[in-house]
Amino acid sequence: MFVTRLQERRWHYTPSLGLAFLFADLEFVAERDAERIPVGSHSVATLTPQHGNEPDTNAAATANLGLVSLRMPAAATADRVFTHKAYWFEHKGRPFPVRTADAWRCDSDTVVFL
Repeated sequence: MFVTRLQERRWHYTPSLGLAFLFADLEFVAERDAERIPVGSHSVATLTPQHGNEPDTNAAATANLGLVSLRMPAAATADRVFTHKAYWFEHKGRPFPVRTADAWRCDSDTVVFL
């Protein structure tokens, strides 16, 4: 089970944050249930794919949030041909308003899974 592997630090591949030498050190924090929520504008607390998700820039500006558009490698072939994806996030890690069909409620947080 995936949760058990994370808890016991038994992953199959070295966790990585990106290209060479950007290794991640994963720490299991909690296991929570998630419930899908309806399409709408939600205050999302996670990195969010740009495709299919539209931030409310007016509400973000009013709340003094700093939205960041980021394009990162998402996959690579054996020949090191990279596929990139674009994401939104708030520069201080705060929840930000986004219209999405991909939101889930985890306790008091609203998240979008990558």
